[in-house]
Amino acid sequence: MLALSLQDIRMFIVIADTQSVSEAARRLNVSQPTASYALEKLRRGFNDPLLIRSGGKMNLTETGKALASTATSSLEEFNRIARQASFDPLTSDRTFKIMGATSELTGPYAGLPGKFRKRAPGAAFSYVTYDRTNCHERLHEDVDLFVGSNLPDATSIERHVLREYPVGIYYDASVRSAPETIEDFVNAEFVTYNDQYSIVGHVDKALKEMNYPPRTFRFVVDDFSSYPDLVTSTDLLVTASLALRDSIFSRFAIAPIPEPLKVKPIPHYIGWSKRKSNMPCLRWMVDLFLECNKINQDIASPAPQ
Repeated sequence: MLALSLQDIRMFIVIADTQSVSEAARRLNVSQPTASYALEKLRRGFNDPLLIRSGGKMNLTETGKALASTATSSLEEFNRIARQASFDPLTSDRTFKIMGATSELTGPYAGLPGKFRKRAPGAAFSYVTYDRTNCHERLHEDVDLFVGSNLPDATSIERHVLREYPVGIYYDASVRSAPETIEDFVNAEFVTYNDQYSIVGHVDKALKEMNYPPRTFRFVVDDFSSYPDLVTSTDLLVTASLALRDSIFSRFAIAPIPEPLKVKPIPHYIGWSKRKSNMPCLRWMVDLFLECNKINQDIASPAPQ
């Protein structure tokens, strides 16, 4: 008996729609070998090629057409039933898993733990550090939501901006003063995060546009939480979103980026896998985040000192 998963059905529907295994893999954010394996599994199960190449195109066989039609209607019906499934936060014992750059739910997320405990007393959530290498894959699998600034865009991920924060300079005021000019800023040494999506690009792009040289980085780290240990009692600087001023940088002084350098603000996102969009429990959690964000937008962010 052929055992099919929902992923197999989704994969075939997209392959049939795009007539391309590689394009289907891209849309569903899986590797091409994974998509090819799913198609081969179906071919063996139905003893039919399902798609054949002709004239430079992939065309559905008669069995392939029938399977695509049935699979599409079946998946639509499954999604309809899933949308109707109930989620009662008062009785749920579900554990939500949230991924972010810091374990502190501050900024647009402040107040969420208290609201969560009040509205879902039997449920829980765990907070895991940002996994930049496997972020998308984990959102499709074991992680429910991403909250933070470093969520890459992808067709398989639902992504919304919660708020944009300016970039500030963090430093140990017991060792050094804040850079007052762009020249002071460029001549300093920095700590940065080893991530292609980090705000290093924003800052250095602004410097390049004004014909200034790139900055010097004394440390490039893989662990975001190591920043405080590296900066404490040194003359090093860190450029980071002001959303972090009350978490890992809480004991450091903050200064604005020297004028006239203009650095774009950093968007903070909430994101989840589109494959899970119909899950009532996920929609409930998203709505809770959005509610907290709306409330916290009324709280003015203090300017850097």
